[in-house]
Amino acid sequence: MNPNEAVIFDKDFKIQHMIPLAGVASRTRVSPNGEWGAVTVFTGGGSYASTAMSTKTTLIDMKTGTIMLDLEDMVVRNKGVVFKARDFNFWGVTFTRDSRFFYATLATGGKIYLVKASLATRQADVIGENVECPSLSPDDTRIAFKKRSTSGPRVIWHLAVINLTTLKETLLPEPAPIDQQVQWYDNRHVLYALPELIIGKPVIMYSWIIAADGSSPPQKLYHDTDSPIIIQ
Repeated sequence: MNPNEAVIFDKDFKIQHMIPLAGVASRTRVSPNGEWGAVTVFTGGGSYASTAMSTKTTLIDMKTGTIMLDLEDMVVRNKGVVFKARDFNFWGVTFTRDSRFFYATLATGGKIYLVKASLATRQADVIGENVECPSLSPDDTRIAFKKRSTSGPRVIWHLAVINLTTLKETLLPEPAPIDQQVQWYDNRHVLYALPELIIGKPVIMYSWIIAADGSSPPQKLYHDTDSPIIIQ
């Protein structure tokens, strides 16, 4: 199996399609209705903290295994004005509950934007800034995301939630840096993975759960798990 391939399985885990990718995959999502998939790959840089980072994000028809859209081919508007640049990089797709729209991160010109796009029109609008790897809540009202900050020369991210109506941000009380596209456990909790580092012992990945309103500290949920996904 080529490591730079997207593999689509059926419910019995039988391979249906194998799709060549332009680089190493870093983010994947499937729409709630199961019809569309999204894959982000690194085509340069290999890290979201790198200034040389380059990505390619495509939407896939899950039934046929064909590429339906390269996000860089979308029409994007910012405050109603169409804009386009050679350095457009998209990543972190998350679909709405009705599978008609999706959100994603767009980086260009040293800035990072949150866009909302229509699958029908293949057009997107900028609706916010500084939102990376968005994950939409089951009720479509909030997005959990990585909030970028710096610690000396390093770029780090912390877990936050934004209300899509008010655009109010809530920084969650998880002290560890988070470099993931996290998952909603339900409408009130966010799920993510972190390693437990104990000197002299093997590293163990744990899934953690935290209240999306920041009202309680994180708690361990599962052990020996990474990149958890809830199927609803």
